[in-house]
Amino acid sequence: MTPTPPGPSADNSPAPTGENAASPSSGAMDWPAAICWKTHCPACCGRVKSEGGKMEGEGGKMSQEGQLAWHDRVPARVTELADQISPHHAALVMVDMQNDFVHDDGVFVKQWGKTNRWIKPIVPRCRELLAAARRAKVLVVHLRVINDLARNPVSWHNFWGPPSCVIEGSWGADFIEELKPSDHEIVVTKTTYDGFCDTPLDSLLRKLRVKTLVFAGIDSDVCVRDTAARGFALGYTPVFVSDAMASDSEVAHAGVLQSFAEHYGKVVLTGDIAAAWQATGE
Repeated sequence: MTPTPPGPSADNSPAPTGENAASPSSGAMDWPAAICWKTHCPACCGRVKSEGGKMEGEGGKMSQEGQLAWHDRVPARVTELADQISPHHAALVMVDMQNDFVHDDGVFVKQWGKTNRWIKPIVPRCRELLAAARRAKVLVVHLRVINDLARNPVSWHNFWGPPSCVIEGSWGADFIEELKPSDHEIVVTKTTYDGFCDTPLDSLLRKLRVKTLVFAGIDSDVCVRDTAARGFALGYTPVFVSDAMASDSEVAHAGVLQSFAEHYGKVVLTGDIAAAWQATGE
């Protein structure tokens, strides 16, 4: 149950104060100005004063003192793409561009009879992004998923069955030749869709002061989405590069791009990212 800040009653009579005020044990409490999360919260903002953080008065708008307290504690919003993806605090996250998924000789095509035609068009875009990141000295993280009975969660094996692709130590689990990591780039091995789950990814990014994650790779509606959503929940600003990611379903791909733009972050093109990173070096 969320405690309700003291305020006027339904009949507009003022909230009790002093000895008549409700004690913390009764469910009401004194809320300091900095706790209020809305600029125009009718429940409490109009009753904030700077001394002691008590609520008083009427009006439904945050007092000047309350606004100052709020803005002193909340970081400024960063909404421009160039600012969000600055090389000083951005990372390019390349997701699961592995031989078994992408290569013509991989398990998906050779053994499972699936098509990789939906992946092929994004490889040049991923290469362009990777080159742009390297020129601008942007941190690059390569995620790869592996099948390992000892490491994958039980739910993974219940759904997928015995390991048959991207098996640890196999050629199929390695990255495709066009997108091989360089010696100084980070490789994170994951055992499920989400790149943050049971991996050191979050701690690595925090140590390197990364704030924004620029995503490319596969599948846009599975591993890319799950990693981006977790990153958002952890406080990172995610950006989707729509022409550098793909799904085997065009409908699913379009749907995840729309959902991401509505709830998580910007959806842009490879050219937008490359141009912004190039501009930082000019």
